[in-house]
Amino acid sequence: MSPRRPQLADLLTLSVVAQLDASATRRRIHRRDRDLFLAWQRRRDTSGWDPANATPHRRIGAWLQEGDAGVYRARLASATAWAFGLAVMLSALLGIGAAMVLFRYDGTRPINVLWVVLVFVALPLATAVVSAVGMLIGWPKATWMPGAGAWSWLWQRLSRGAWASAGTTARALAQSHAKVLRRGLLAHGWWVGQCVGLTFVVAGAATFGILLATSDLAFGWSSTLDISTEKLADAFRAAFWFAPAWAPDAAMLDATVAERATPFADRYTEDPAAFKAWWRPVLVLVLAYGVAPRLLLTGIAGLRRSRAVSRALASHPAFHEIDARMTTPFVESADGALHRDTTEPSGVPVIQAFPTVDSVLSSDGSTRTRWLSWAEAPLPREATAPLADVLAVGGEATLESDRQAIETLAGERGDTTTRIAVKAWEPPLAEFTDWLKALRERIGDGRPVEVVAMLRGDADHDKSGVWRRALDRLGDPWLRVYAAPIETEAGT
Repeated sequence: MSPRRPQLADLLTLSVVAQLDASATRRRIHRRDRDLFLAWQRRRDTSGWDPANATPHRRIGAWLQEGDAGVYRARLASATAWAFGLAVMLSALLGIGAAMVLFRYDGTRPINVLWVVLVFVALPLATAVVSAVGMLIGWPKATWMPGAGAWSWLWQRLSRGAWASAGTTARALAQSHAKVLRRGLLAHGWWVGQCVGLTFVVAGAATFGILLATSDLAFGWSSTLDISTEKLADAFRAAFWFAPAWAPDAAMLDATVAERATPFADRYTEDPAAFKAWWRPVLVLVLAYGVAPRLLLTGIAGLRRSRAVSRALASHPAFHEIDARMTTPFVESADGALHRDTTEPSGVPVIQAFPTVDSVLSSDGSTRTRWLSWAEAPLPREATAPLADVLAVGGEATLESDRQAIETLAGERGDTTTRIAVKAWEPPLAEFTDWLKALRERIGDGRPVEVVAMLRGDADHDKSGVWRRALDRLGDPWLRVYAAPIETEAGT
């Protein structure tokens, strides 16, 4: 199994699966991923690759093509490809149509080269410069570009079936996984916009080339404005800095100006070669200022897209969680909390017992968990030892203590899990979500944060679902929502 370059569909599929797994028991998804890993190992003699010795990217790439994940990925990849193909096709038709109109010659008047320069030279060059600046400074949206906007519109409609089969929507997914999806989607949008712009100019240039080879064309220029031939010749000389010999001179401009006072047929009879000679400078301008910049920007945008998708995939929390589940043996044991969680109708996993060692540093030094209590929320009994490690935030705590708690968490090791107990029966307030945003900004992306809604009884199960829906809107993929009964006994 050869490795392949990560695609946007891979990133979207990981987010879809993470969205679905958020309401599944950890035992079930661990068993699912581990069984798939073991099946690969049993087939390693015939498949030619050993998953145990493969890189995480290769394992996740194979995982994304198996089971439900493979179905979601195939549908998302198909929708993305169709949207791109239709956007490019529409751009090509638009370029061909514009060229057919601009280069239409019926013998009664010449083709106005000023219109050609405006549509196929000045306009593409101006949008190329603006888009280059946008990519450089990282504008938050690329959908203002006609190509990216068309692709986005088509993609949202073509991918409805994929979202429906996954039980979610594109809006909900972008909302709950904004941090990991934003850069990949933005880079893809810029690339699509560049491809569409390039297709428009190339289609126009190709149509012009075909008309040159099959038709007898005559070019000239005309304008209501008082434009002297000397100034126009200077402008063309500046544009042809790379090939001064191809620039039209003042004599050629004087000979080919289209004036209403003198019939075109008379001027054409005087110097037909001058009217035909325009094709070379026009074609060079289109290729030099219309096609070349777009071609360069499309290549740069493609590299940026590939890099952005690869980085987003590697930083995706589901990437590391799935790989860890595949490579970690599944042990049927009554000791760990991993196999004693259930899922309630609210869609929030209910943890019956957290690991017995739930302090800042576990006994083997490999797992760190920091407990916090928001607004005096109770904690599972095993999590209260030692009490000195539990941080009190929100509620009666001061703003200074809340800020100090963030600084304390920021000073923890990178693999520390922050676990915050909240009261499930009290709705999440803006104060809590604002504090979570400040915490994420301070600790950075990648650090797991778990919000544990403490349940007084069965009546609080649905209320825990309110917490999940509210926190999904934060767009933090490293944020998990669980529930736990208040009267949890350690080790039971």
